[in-house]
Formats: sequence, C-alpha cells, structure tokens
Amino acid sequence: MVPSGGWTLTGWALAMAAVMWTFEGWAECPTIAGEVKNTRRDVPLGLALSALSVTVIYVAVNASYVYLLGIGGVAATDNVASDAARVVFGSQGEFWITLLVVVSTASSVNGSLMGGSRVFYAMAREGLFFRTVAQVHPRLGTPFYSLALLGVISASFTMMGTFERVMRYFVFMAAIWFAMTIFAVIRLRRTRPDVERPFRVPLYPFSPLLFLGVVISMATMLFIENPQDALMGLGLIALAVPVYWLWKRTHRAA
Repeated sequence: MVPSGGWTLTGWALAMAAVMWTFEGWAECPTIAGEVKNTRRDVPLGLALSALSVTVIYVAVNASYVYLLGIGGVAATDNVASDAARVVFGSQGEFWITLLVVVSTASSVNGSLMGGSRVFYAMAREGLFFRTVAQVHPRLGTPFYSLALLGVISASFTMMGTFERVMRYFVFMAAIWFAMTIFAVIRLRRTRPDVERPFRVPLYPFSPLLFLGVVISMATMLFIENPQDALMGLGLIALAVPVYWLWKRTHRAA
C-alpha cells in the first residue's frame, strides 16, 4: 500500500527493505566458497550472474504488474501477484501464483540452509564456536549439527510476529553486517596492502563506498521507522562483542 503521507524517506526505506530481501541470496555465495573448486573464478562469476539475473527478473515482473494492473491497481492491492495472475489466467491465476511462490520459497530456503549452516561450521572449525558444530555427517557429508542449530534459530524468528516485521528486522540486521563487512574491506586495504587478494573489487573505492552509503541510509531509516526492533537488533550485535572476547580468552586459556 502507498503511505498515506506521500513520499518519505522512511517509506523509501520500507520499500527498499523488500527489494533488499529479494537480493539477499547473493550473500550466501561467499559462505560456500570453501566447497567451490575454482573459487577465484566461480565465486565472482556466480555473484555477478545471480545479481544480474535477479535484477532482470525483478524488473520484468514488476513491469508486468504495472502493465496488467496500472499504477493505481498496484497501489490499491495487498496481493499484487495474485491480482496480476488473475488477469492473465482467470480464476486459476491464484492457484498458479501460489504454486510459483511455494517453489520459489523452497529454493530460497535451500540456499539459505546451505549458506547459513556453513557459517556456524566455519566458526567451529576456526575455534570460534563449539567444536561439535564442525562435525560432518559420516555418510551424507553435511554439517548436520550446524543445520540443526540453524533450524532452531530460524524457528525462533517465527515467534516475532508478522512476516513484515521479521523482514524489516532481518534487513536492518543485514544492513548493519553489510556495512561492517564493507568497512572491513576498506580498512584492510589500508592496513594490509601487501596481502594477496584473489579478487579485486571493480571501481574500488567508489563501488564499496556507494554501497556503504546505501546500507547505512537504509538502516537509519528503518531505525527511525521502528526504533524498538532496531534497538533489539543493535543490542544483539553489541552483545556479540563481549561474548567474542570471552570466548577468545577462554579458548586461549584452554
């Protein structure tokens, strides 16, 4: 729905949160880089092709919504995909769009499980998490403890409320992590210039600075829109600092 107050930066941030959610899968590709045969070639290629593909599909689908329903129709509906499918397929449109959503959701969950579980697995192997989580299934070769942990954490998010609230919370947290990651790239370029870098960022430093500005702006607007959830997310990030310090200290002592 269009915000009653017209165009605002907060409204832009809410709209972009849904767009950023659509593109979130790109972040999963580097997490499985350790299982890619030709990392130097395939990871950048996968990132570029996936981002380009999602962009083309996203723009094409939204353009079709506007073509079928018009600007007013898109603004007036709460389920634009079903309404557009109904125009094309008639009464069966809702069934087909529901089937498409189920297939899309299943593929998205599959990618998130593969990427997210590898984060816990890698942390455990580096001594930054419980060693048990680094165990691999003897027959399937999967990090089954890490997958189980990710499932428990994911299920807990469903108790937060509506899908829109979970999405805004997740996108806010992701924006903070992206900003920290990009800043780390810039800092390491300055403090460790001689380290071998298999992949060079195109248009550096313009491209990372541009992305950094976008994610910081989005996080700021989402904070203004819902400071309670944003503060909870910031609290979790802040809590990670003493937990990491304590873990490293006890690990060295062991």
